[in-house]
Amino acid sequence: MVLTFILLAAFIFPSERAIIFSDFVVGSPAPKEVISPVTFTIRKSEQEVKRDRENSQKDILPIFDRLRDIEERAYSQFDTLFAFVRQVRTINSDYWQTKEEAEIFLQENAESMPDSSLKKSTILDSLQKEMASDTLKVFFLKSQISERFNLVLDRKWDKIVGRFDIPLETVPKQEFRNFELTLRHLLSVLFDKGVVGFKDEIQEIKVVDNGSVIQKSSKEISSVSDKAQFIREKNIELKDNYIKDTELRSIGLNILSNLLKPNLVFNENKTKSEKELVASKVPIYTGFVIKDEKIVDAHEIITQEVKNKLTSLELKIAETNLKAEGYSSFSSLLGKIVIISFILGLFLVFVFYYTKKIWHNQKKFSLSLMLLFLPILMIYVTDTFFPNEDINYLIPVALSPMLLTMLVGSRTGFVGAIISAIFVASMNGMDFQLFLTSTITGILSVFLMRQISHRNQIFFTSILLPLVYCLVIWSLHSVTFSNLKTNEFVYASINGFLSPILAFGLLYFFEKAFKIITDITLLELSDLNRPILRELSIRAPGTFNHTIGVANLSRAGAEAIGANALLTTVGCYYHDIGKMLKPEYFTENQLDGKNRHDELKPRMSALVITEHVKEGIKMAKELKLPQEIIDFIPQHHGTTAIQFFYKKAVEEEGDNVNIDDFRYPGPKPQSKETGIVMIADAAQAATQSIKNPTPQKVKNMIKAITDQKFNSGQFDECDLTLKELTKIQEAFLPIVAGSLHTRIEYPGQEKMLKGEAVNETELRQKDIKINPKEEKLEEKKEKDAGQN
Repeated sequence: MVLTFILLAAFIFPSERAIIFSDFVVGSPAPKEVISPVTFTIRKSEQEVKRDRENSQKDILPIFDRLRDIEERAYSQFDTLFAFVRQVRTINSDYWQTKEEAEIFLQENAESMPDSSLKKSTILDSLQKEMASDTLKVFFLKSQISERFNLVLDRKWDKIVGRFDIPLETVPKQEFRNFELTLRHLLSVLFDKGVVGFKDEIQEIKVVDNGSVIQKSSKEISSVSDKAQFIREKNIELKDNYIKDTELRSIGLNILSNLLKPNLVFNENKTKSEKELVASKVPIYTGFVIKDEKIVDAHEIITQEVKNKLTSLELKIAETNLKAEGYSSFSSLLGKIVIISFILGLFLVFVFYYTKKIWHNQKKFSLSLMLLFLPILMIYVTDTFFPNEDINYLIPVALSPMLLTMLVGSRTGFVGAIISAIFVASMNGMDFQLFLTSTITGILSVFLMRQISHRNQIFFTSILLPLVYCLVIWSLHSVTFSNLKTNEFVYASINGFLSPILAFGLLYFFEKAFKIITDITLLELSDLNRPILRELSIRAPGTFNHTIGVANLSRAGAEAIGANALLTTVGCYYHDIGKMLKPEYFTENQLDGKNRHDELKPRMSALVITEHVKEGIKMAKELKLPQEIIDFIPQHHGTTAIQFFYKKAVEEEGDNVNIDDFRYPGPKPQSKETGIVMIADAAQAATQSIKNPTPQKVKNMIKAITDQKFNSGQFDECDLTLKELTKIQEAFLPIVAGSLHTRIEYPGQEKMLKGEAVNETELRQKDIKINPKEEKLEEKKEKDAGQN
């Protein structure tokens, strides 16, 4: 993991360059005179190169390809449409002509026919049958026109195709033919000029047509993106040059707007390639500086032009050194690896000597390295995607120490803040100002986020951090007399405000991914209204009260020696949940005074008692409690023996009884927190049995319990020291003594204990037992009052 960190960091560190003039800032006085030791070309700044390239690309016109197949399909559809229209015209025209001829024939031959009414009826029936057949043909043709060409055949179309139900004068054949040819010609003209899908942002374009390139303006080309706008534009053109009739012009425009499809399609790749080609030809040099030429005088204000010269000189010196000293890319990479190894080594040394738990915890150690790599990755991303932008203060460097503090610990977060600042500064030309700002804000964020117990801390940090960011930046500029940029304040404010929110949002994902418990999770688990704890209070009320008592003791002990008090308290809440399955077998829940163990053999009793550990672990896993909480269930008993049932077994079976058969399965406490709970659990139970308790008796009992656990080796696997054990005992004493205090006997208490009610008139002062000294004092007062 460490090797991976070093290699990745080395590969993404900035490219090789000499860092000589990093303290020469634009707008600030030059700290010293600079005379060029060599002749070199002046390189434009990255901002200037970007600007020049963008300006050169503005002259590149968007390139469109002309698609001839689109035009051919449109012509084909046009011919098909008018073929359908001609068929409808022919059917309608033939019908009315046939009907007219039939009526003339009947009129002329009415007298010569022997049965004129019968003949007339026969002729009309034949005509009607023909009309029905033609009606179906017309309906089919009109439906084809509507569906295939998306045209609505309203009453205006009657002028072209005619009608069956009434005789109507249609456009003459020649005029219809002219109408068709006109539209066909206009369709061809529009395609030749070009049709695009949109032209709102188009001023001028290049059209590629069969290898030839034609330049067109937006006035020449048409757009079909807005059908209504197209009809308005072409209506005037048709009226003035082609079709005078209003209804025919409306029909023609509808046909064109539906048949026209974009035949000019934007070619993004060709346009991009041409822009890149033009941009690549933009010169990156603006001149040259000859050897021994003065670049800037001491105390002279540094301009952008001077800064460009200094940057170019740095590159020249780096190039010269590479050739003169025989440096290579490999040696540069090796140098990076060495530097990164030293920086990371500082962190590793701290972890090894001062936070050994993290060193031996693979998850937390890997997470620490990942979070340390985070600022390096952020710098790399910003340099890659925003190479010409000065947005260093927008990078959330404090994010890494915040997450380290909440997930690993505040001491690790403190060192992580310094290491992150070193990495960030070294990746930005050894920028001391950036290093100092990152260090101060990083350490502040560690202090503010070290113990998150409510959401107000996130809000407070989001308000305070931007203020400190801006104050530090202003102070550094004031000290160095450099120009203060407004965007630095803006970036720092955004960074400071969003970093705590982002850290809090990422916290959940890191917790789940690495299965690490934080104070936020512990606070959620400490809710006594959680279903499992409510069930414990109902099914095993004695155990629940014992749990609360142990939690109070353990918290005091943890605070006394600087252990995790919150983890200790929450671990206590769940340490005896296994007892709720058989609560009646534990003394604190035997409210009826009946001891179930009287009916069991000692070995069976011991088995029932130890079973609550296994059941508790099983329940905790089903509830998906964190492993740190589950550890409290077996470790608060360790491998201690159940002395009561062991001695009972010895009495019944003799000295051949193996004490290991009466031990809890363990393991022994592995942390200070579980060790504290082991003492508190035993002390809370044992001190409840003291008759006539006094502070000295309580103190002796707690000491005896602690010594017994220590002598039996229960603390061998946790790092509790003798000094810490003494502090824990001292912290327990006032809490236990307070819970065992006595009260005076209340008036009528004897009757109340029998369940009998006591009236107020029955209560007399003589029933109250008071201190003899106080009684004599009262008598003296009464005597003095009588004498007066």
